[in-house]
Amino acid sequence: MSVLSHKIYQPGSETDLTSLISFIKAITSTLALACQVNVSPTQLWNFTSFQGLISSCFPTITKVQASLKRDIPIVTTPHAKKHLISIEEPFTSVYAIDPFEEVEVDIKGTEGPRQPRLHVTGMPGKHVPPNRVIEGLNTMANVIPPTNGWMLELGQCTNTGFTCGYRVYISGDALMTDELHEIPKRYAGQQIDLMLTHLGGTTIPSPLVGRLMEPLALMVTMDAEQGLQLIQLIQPDITIPIHYDDYDVFASPLEDFRRIVEAVGFSDRVVILDRGEQYRFLVRD
Repeated sequence: MSVLSHKIYQPGSETDLTSLISFIKAITSTLALACQVNVSPTQLWNFTSFQGLISSCFPTITKVQASLKRDIPIVTTPHAKKHLISIEEPFTSVYAIDPFEEVEVDIKGTEGPRQPRLHVTGMPGKHVPPNRVIEGLNTMANVIPPTNGWMLELGQCTNTGFTCGYRVYISGDALMTDELHEIPKRYAGQQIDLMLTHLGGTTIPSPLVGRLMEPLALMVTMDAEQGLQLIQLIQPDITIPIHYDDYDVFASPLEDFRRIVEAVGFSDRVVILDRGEQYRFLVRD
């Protein structure tokens, strides 16, 4: 499916991850956080576990949403699409895909027999621990929304088909669950060049409650230990941790992840970026 006319990269040239991620956010996850609060303000404030999260993030959500053109193509989840097309100023070019469904982004404005393409494939992901009671309660309360990850394949399309030149896996705000084991099966023998993994061990209602009364707290994103497990499962060439300190409900700081990867000898496979820093890579011809 052709969903966009946009030049992101030129195969064989160095690509700036910062620029690519800016584009990725526009078509995949710029509004992920906005979509995750797809309940009314009354519902949100009735759940004190979300007070700190919403108060710290909502200005950013509003600013991001307002800054985007209404006709910008967005690739997202079915749940998020319902929100994006029903807000006061709805987005008009929203494509929803489930895990392992894909769309093809047509990079126009280039000539020649090899045309740049971006394949976006939905990956499995769960925000709620695999527990029937917790999942049932969340279904009734509609507090923690469904989530997923993404596989981005930058490459070229010829008359013989698509050839991937660089593959990026984005974990999304997910936990380490059995569903993720399907990813290496589907991509067996195919190189995962880069993994962007959401860490931080987001804990609700708060990390403090988690420390004092563990049964009353719920971790909804990967902590350092699960991040290591994901590296061992996916086996990417390089991993860049992201989204680990954006608000005050993170229980697993970046230093925890740094220590655990050093302990197992994975330091050379992990790149830590501060805000404003760049990671550059080549898209293979």
